[in-house]
Amino acid sequence: MASVAPISQTGRKTTESPRLANPQSRSSEVTARVLPTPAPGGTLKAWLAWQCRMISGIEHGELFVNQSREGLSANGIAWPEGAISDPAFRELANRAMSESALVAATAKELGSRAAGEVLGYPVINDGKVQAVVVLVLKPRSAVQFRAVIQLLQWGVLWLQSLLTHQTQQESGSGLRTIHILRAAQQGDDVVASATAACDLIAKCYGFSRVTIGMRDGLDVRVVGISGDTLFDPQSLLARDLEAAMSETIDHGAPLLYPASKTPSVSLQNLSRQHGMPLVCVLPMGEGEKCTGALVLERSKVKAPSITLLRELKTVAPMVGRTLHFQYAYERSYSRRLHKHFAAVRQNRKMLTVAAALAGALALLPVPYRITGDAMVEGEVQRAVVAPADGFIAQAGVRAGDEVSAGDVLAEMERGDLSTEQQKWQSERDRYAKEYGEALAGHDRVKAGIAQARMTQADAELKLVSDQLERAVLRAPFDGVIVRGDLSRSLGAAVERGDVLFEVAPLTDYRLTTEVDEHDILDLEVGQHGVVRLAGMPGKRHDVIVERISPIAVSERGKTFFRVESRLESADVGIRPGMQGVAKFEAGKQPLLWTWTRSTWSRVRLWIWSLGI
Repeated sequence: MASVAPISQTGRKTTESPRLANPQSRSSEVTARVLPTPAPGGTLKAWLAWQCRMISGIEHGELFVNQSREGLSANGIAWPEGAISDPAFRELANRAMSESALVAATAKELGSRAAGEVLGYPVINDGKVQAVVVLVLKPRSAVQFRAVIQLLQWGVLWLQSLLTHQTQQESGSGLRTIHILRAAQQGDDVVASATAACDLIAKCYGFSRVTIGMRDGLDVRVVGISGDTLFDPQSLLARDLEAAMSETIDHGAPLLYPASKTPSVSLQNLSRQHGMPLVCVLPMGEGEKCTGALVLERSKVKAPSITLLRELKTVAPMVGRTLHFQYAYERSYSRRLHKHFAAVRQNRKMLTVAAALAGALALLPVPYRITGDAMVEGEVQRAVVAPADGFIAQAGVRAGDEVSAGDVLAEMERGDLSTEQQKWQSERDRYAKEYGEALAGHDRVKAGIAQARMTQADAELKLVSDQLERAVLRAPFDGVIVRGDLSRSLGAAVERGDVLFEVAPLTDYRLTTEVDEHDILDLEVGQHGVVRLAGMPGKRHDVIVERISPIAVSERGKTFFRVESRLESADVGIRPGMQGVAKFEAGKQPLLWTWTRSTWSRVRLWIWSLGI
C-alpha cells in the first residue's frame, strides 16, 4: 500500500500538513469512479497521461522510476508528449525520494523556468520508494491542494499495480530463461537438447510449433522441432524452415509474417504451405556471432506482445550459444573419428561383414529417379480482367467453384455508363432533329454538319453499349475458378486490366515440377515419371515430360528449373492447385553413385571455384 510521510513544503503560506487518509478506507464506490481498472498492456506512460488529465490545472508531469543501484532514472516519462524535462524536477524528485515524503515548492524557488507550484510525490511500497511523480500545478488554495493530493494518491493505486506487474514479469522472465537454458544442456545429443528447449519455449510462450536451426557454414540446419523428436531433415517442412532461417540471418534482424510492410517470401511460403498463419523468426545472435535462428509459429493470427518479443530476443542468443558448442563438437572430425574407432574395437568381424555388404550394395544398380515438388495446373488458364475502371457490384463465384461457358462471374457498377448512354442518346436525337430541320430548309451545310454529329453520337452510343455488355463478366468456357474471390470486395475499385478471375478447364491439366539445377541435365523430354499428390497420397499418377524450361528460377533459397509434364490419365479428383512430389525415371545407376551424385557435384563446383 502506498504511504506518504509528512509533507515538506517550501514557499507555501500554509503550515497545515495535508495528510491523507488511507485510500482503502474510502468506499470502493468512490474509488471505482476515479480509478480505472488496470488493463493488460497498460504502460507507465499511459498512467501518467491519465493522471494528468484527471487533475485540472496540470501543466507538466513527470514520472521517475527507482532503478535500485542507479537511483532514479536519468530521464523521466514526461507529459504532455514531447515535453522537455527540467533538471530542477529531477532534483525535487531525488529530494522526495531521500525524505520519503511529499515535497512542494514554487517553480521560482527551484530555479525552474516553469510557472506555478511543483509537487514531488514518492510512491512507497513495503518501505521502499518505487517511483516519484512530479507535477507542475497552477496556484491554488490549501483545500484544493489537499484534493489534488487525494486524487493523486488514488491514482497511485494503479501505478503500484503496474510497477508490481512489471517486477513480477521480469522475475518470471528470468526463471523461464534459466529453465530453458537448463533444458538445452541436458540432452544426450544436440537434437535432444534442442527439442527439449523447443518444447519448453512453446509451452512457456504459447506457440504451436517452435524450431531451432544451427548455422552450418553458409547453410542452416534444423536440429530441433517441438513435439517431434524424429523429424525428417529432408522433408518439405524442414526445407521451408531452413529457407526462412537463412533469409532471417541474411537480413540480420527478426522477421514477422504477416507484417505491415512487404512480407518475407520464405515466411509467407512457410505459413501458407504448412498452415501456420503467424510466423516469427529470430536470429540467435548478430553478424558473425549469429549461431542460428529460432522459428516461432502459431495456428492463430495472434501477434506476440512487444514484451514477449523482447524477452525472446534475449533468450534466443543464449540458447544458440549453449547449443552451438554441442553441435560443433558432434560434427567435428575428431568426434566422428573417436566413434569410428570405438565401433571398430567393439566388433571387428561385424564391421568387416558390414563393409563388404555396403560395398556390394554400393555397386548394386538401382533405378535413378529425379525428384521435385510438383503442382497441378490447368492446361489453359484464361484470365478474366476488368474491362474498364470501375467498382465491383456483384460477385457470384469464388475460387474452387465450377462454372459453365457464359455463366456470370461478377458484375461491375453500370450507373455511370447508363448515364453516359442516355446523354449520347439525347445528343443523337437533338442532332437528328437539326438534320431534319436543315433538310426542310434546304440548308446542305447544316445538314452535313448535323449528319456528321449524328454519326459521332452513334459511335459513342455503340462504345457505351459495348462497355455495358462487358461490365458483366462471364466464364469463357466450362471449367473451375482457380483464382479470384470478390465476395468480400463488393464496392471495391478496380482498374482496367486487373485480373479478377482465372478459369481452368475441368479435364485438361498439366503438372509443373521444380527440378533442382544439379539434376536438370539428367532429364529429357519424353521421360516417364510418377507423381503422388498430397490430396490423394494413395494414388500414383503416370506423367510424361513435355517441356523443360530453359531458364532457371531462384526462389525460397534454391535454384530450380520448371518442368511441364502431361498426366497420362486424368482422375476426377484432380483439381488445379493440388501439390505433391514427382519422380522421373532416369535409367539405372549404382546405389553409391545415386546417393552421392548431388554432393559430389557440389564438391566439384566448390573445388573449381577455389581454382584447384
